[in-house]
Amino acid sequence: MLNCHHIACDAYSLPQLLLDLKPNYENQNLPQIELQYIDYTIYEQQLFNSKTNNSFAKDARSFWKQLLDRYDLNRQLLLPYDYLEVEQDLVQKISDYLTEMKVTKFQLFLTSYCVFLYKLTQGTDLCVGGVNANRYESVLENLAGMFVNTIPNFHELKPTETFNSIMKQVQKAYLEIKSYSYLPYQEIITSCRNPEQQQHSPFLPFI
Repeated sequence: MLNCHHIACDAYSLPQLLLDLKPNYENQNLPQIELQYIDYTIYEQQLFNSKTNNSFAKDARSFWKQLLDRYDLNRQLLLPYDYLEVEQDLVQKISDYLTEMKVTKFQLFLTSYCVFLYKLTQGTDLCVGGVNANRYESVLENLAGMFVNTIPNFHELKPTETFNSIMKQVQKAYLEIKSYSYLPYQEIITSCRNPEQQQHSPFLPFI
């Protein structure tokens, strides 16, 4: 059994840890690690320092500010929390649909969730919280640590359009959002939030 606290390790790190574990048990010499998690944390702090004017951080702040300026932070909703079970034949139909539409399971479920929230609340501007592995540099792919970042998925639905059309719009918006998902969530809040506005969970009424 391998037990890791989430503050020190994300799910993306586990395969690499297991790959390193076997040669250690076999008393093999492991290659020297060129980059460690502490190096990443220092790099991130320097990259997103408010005094730093690099285009990487500046572009991300500008993107999130422009995207989330259209979202009403003060709206709060009461939602039911029951659930349902999905039958196996429906699972297969979903799989076939994903292949046909060339979308991922996450993109389909995100679209479905947005449409459901629209029907429940009649709100066309929806912001759904999600997480990203945040391995935006290739050197981070095999590094163990907690890199996961929370991102707001903001989408404006057009109820008169078909589900397929809405899903393609959500897919396009999500891919753009993902390309800027490296900006830490706290930075997103700082860049976009009006200090006079108070809310319990900025940009994330839905997860």
